[in-house]
Amino acid sequence: MGIRDWLFRKRQEPPEAEQVQESVRPAARRVAARAIVLATTVCRAYLEMQRQEIDNDEDIENADELREVLLSWPEALGISDELEPQERDLLQTPVGTLEQQNVVKACWRAEGLGVLAWALNRFELPPCDEPNIPPDRSQQSVGWGNPALAAELLKSAVLRPQAEIDKLASHITVVHWRLRQFRLCPVPMDYVGYLRSHPFFKERWLQNLPIIDRDLAIGDKAVADAPADVVRTCESIAVERAIAAYWLRGDDPIYSNVDPSTILSGA
Repeated sequence: MGIRDWLFRKRQEPPEAEQVQESVRPAARRVAARAIVLATTVCRAYLEMQRQEIDNDEDIENADELREVLLSWPEALGISDELEPQERDLLQTPVGTLEQQNVVKACWRAEGLGVLAWALNRFELPPCDEPNIPPDRSQQSVGWGNPALAAELLKSAVLRPQAEIDKLASHITVVHWRLRQFRLCPVPMDYVGYLRSHPFFKERWLQNLPIIDRDLAIGDKAVADAPADVVRTCESIAVERAIAAYWLRGDDPIYSNVDPSTILSGA
């Protein structure tokens, strides 16, 4: 399979976001529960990162006691059933013994947390070229560390209109597609012209899309002129935000099963 064929292969999901059945979209309370779980796992990942600076047994013991608190948090809120097996394993693993790849993966979940907090009208999502770091504002927005606020969110959560969520999913798809394509073929392109000529083009694809020299912009530069490490970071941001956005629109009831692959016909 050539690169062009690979880029345009179709996923098995419905081709239009609007055609996703409403019944498979997660309810507001479940979005709140998933956001709190993500906030918890992100905190666990940062706890592991801080472990590298701990140099005495007492502090290590205190850090692991905090991990136990993290593990009890979902149960105390009555949302332990929202924990996926790998998330439960993450919280059950003693501080200092997590594999680095699991730490990194959990840290990046902060981007999905930002999307869910935004969908709950609790957080202003940064642009796609700005990571949700540090994630404390998005964590606090869904009640992390504040049992009363978290319980109230679970009780009275309200989602943004589906049209807004679908529009965000389209935006992330258009951004992610270009970043993935640039990784495979790192040259400038007339992305605006390409999008307008696409058979599935919708005007919303260009709304709020950062453009310089008719190509996707990263900061104040076109993607081909942006630093390579910044472009890689932006692609990682887009992947995690796509997972959250596609979960919100009902691609898969299990968060970690959502496929972040992008095709423009589904945007």
